[in-house]
Amino acid sequence: MVLSTPEQDAAQALEVKARGIRGYKVHPPASLDIEAYTAVREAVGPDFPLMAYYESDMAAMAADPTTQDWWALCMPLQRPLEDRVEGEWWMDIPEIFHSD
Repeated sequence: MVLSTPEQDAAQALEVKARGIRGYKVHPPASLDIEAYTAVREAVGPDFPLMAYYESDMAAMAADPTTQDWWALCMPLQRPLEDRVEGEWWMDIPEIFHSD
């Protein structure tokens, strides 16, 4: 359910948390993504899991002029590995070393 304001998202998340539900999925309209996530996080605190829609988050990020500038700078420097999965940009590799 898409709510009208970030404050409504925060109030609903608090109600969900008070009922013992252990996470909340934020459903903001794309124009209010950051404001809604910020309001909900401030309301429920850092230890309460929040979930989001990947596609809408990526679309909002791709529409951001600062992100577009960053991508324009970085993308020419990236070369995908030959043996990656077809259609994927990144590739999982085994951990070489670990330091705590």
